[in-house]
Amino acid sequence: EGLEPKNTWGFFIQNDVRTLDTQNEWYYNPSTKKLRIYSTSQPTNVYVPANDYCITLSGKKYVTIEKLTIIGANNVGIYAELSTDNLIVNNCLINKCGLYGVKMLNWCDDYAITNNVVKNCNYSGIHSYGYLNTNETITNNTLDSCNMIIGIGEYYAPAAIMSYASPSLIQYNIVDHSGYNGIMKAGEYGEVRNNLITNSLLTTNDGGGIYTAGSHLNMIIDGNIVSNTFGNLMSEIFAYKQD
Repeated sequence: EGLEPKNTWGFFIQNDVRTLDTQNEWYYNPSTKKLRIYSTSQPTNVYVPANDYCITLSGKKYVTIEKLTIIGANNVGIYAELSTDNLIVNNCLINKCGLYGVKMLNWCDDYAITNNVVKNCNYSGIHSYGYLNTNETITNNTLDSCNMIIGIGEYYAPAAIMSYASPSLIQYNIVDHSGYNGIMKAGEYGEVRNNLITNSLLTTNDGGGIYTAGSHLNMIIDGNIVSNTFGNLMSEIFAYKQD
């Protein structure tokens, strides 16, 4: 939507059984509702998620989710919306979610996402929408391999940690192997401090280890370390050819 294909920009093919050529690649046929897996022998240890959301919270207060392992939601591992306030997500392992590891939608206030390991999520590891007076804390999390599969995700630019909430504190996180941005902070009244971000922009370009958008009122970015963030070479070649 909003993007017109152009010559020399490159392309890839997906959603066709003929693309399968690597061990354990799979294709789902929506007509027959069958799954086909490329394998040189009988496939083993194949897991198919049954739920779009592992944990869903709506309008709940003072909930703590702690020391859980959450694997394989089709969409979101932990999803909160509609005034789910004073939520704590602490010391959890969230792995292999179709889009988001943790997603906080509008009208959730005073929540903390701390000390978690979030990895192999196909869009964002931790993603929050919010307005003023959200009071968000995202600290001491480790995120790895978010948005690393080309062609999976949503239209908007992703990040391993993506926050629209205000005020927001994003601090002491380790972010590694991001297809696009490592951390994206939009909106107002945000602090992005003392994070370690490595290996961002691995599948695309025109972003950063830390990326901002919005009015930037009272935004503080301080004490972070960003390394190995150069942009995907093929994306750069396509852009130069078009120019």
